[in-house]
Amino acid sequence: MLFEFAESRSGAHPLNFLRDYDGYLQPNSGHDALYRTGRIIEVGCWAHCRRRFFEIAKAQRTPRLAAQALAWIAKLYAIGSGIKDKSPEHKLAARQALLSRGKLTVPFEAEVRKRSPTSPLGPGDRVQVIAMAPEDVCETEAFVWIRWNKRKLAVPLAQLVPLASDEMTQQAIAYWQYWRDRGYQL
Repeated sequence: MLFEFAESRSGAHPLNFLRDYDGYLQPNSGHDALYRTGRIIEVGCWAHCRRRFFEIAKAQRTPRLAAQALAWIAKLYAIGSGIKDKSPEHKLAARQALLSRGKLTVPFEAEVRKRSPTSPLGPGDRVQVIAMAPEDVCETEAFVWIRWNKRKLAVPLAQLVPLASDEMTQQAIAYWQYWRDRGYQL
């Protein structure tokens, strides 16, 4: 974190100070000129974002999209509090794993890559992933619904390798496996 003092609020000060900077910036106030070149990407604060969704949700008679956004932000806050004392690598892996869960395109074919104590499947078994399991099942692990032996079964996502899926699904599963293979937990 860095604080740079200037005698005025002129946009010339941050432009000059950050003239050689490429990367992300979370400013305490808007300086649109900083972002015009594309070298600096503005990032925001969840507290400010959440406040706007809260105002919208409060004004609505029935819960809609703003309420869903607040629930998602609450999940991010919960994860953040659970990993605040962890290494930067652990934090990155946890965030990527969480965000990847919403990027699976189902159904897709998968092959079991390793045994899991919570699943009857063994290496080499082939299954069809049909959906993510409900959140109450996924408290410490991401589970997916599969079709197996003519029944529906929830198995750990980390146990599977996609065989026929889109690139985003493959990347999402790779993030999750990276995180779980290092022993990280939700």
